Amino acid sequence: MNSRSSRAAANADRGFSTDRRTEEAQHDLGHARHAVLWRLGRTLDQLWRSAFPKAQIGFLFGLIPFIGLISLFVAPFTARFGLKRSYITFYGVRKFVLALLIAAPWVLQRFGQAAAFGFVTAVVLIFSVCRALAEIAITPWQQEFIPHA
Repeated sequence: MNSRSSRAAANADRGFSTDRRTEEAQHDLGHARHAVLWRLGRTLDQLWRSAFPKAQIGFLFGLIPFIGLISLFVAPFTARFGLKRSYITFYGVRKFVLALLIAAPWVLQRFGQAAAFGFVTAVVLIFSVCRALAEIAITPWQQEFIPHA
């Protein structure tokens, strides 16, 4: 009997099913991923749910991949600026831009829902541009240290 089946048998003896433990672990991983990615926790989550309708949230999430299309046009300029320099610059800048979302609840309270949506849209737009520029710079750079097979 291998160790995997012996662990499953031991867990079954204790009243735990492997499926239940796996589901709990995936659930915990989802919460951890959410906390790490957004780093703003409950405040931003409540802002998304209470302040913006689903259509506006969909628009904001759709901006990120749509802005990636600019990489087709800026790739030569990124290469001229320097691939490593472009990646490090825009990858670092996007972190600071994303940190501006901390001010979104203040903008919502002070100026209202329309201004908060404009503010969040501007932050997501700038973040998306920085992300697209960083990704177009990292792709050829990765091929230097991860060659084709």
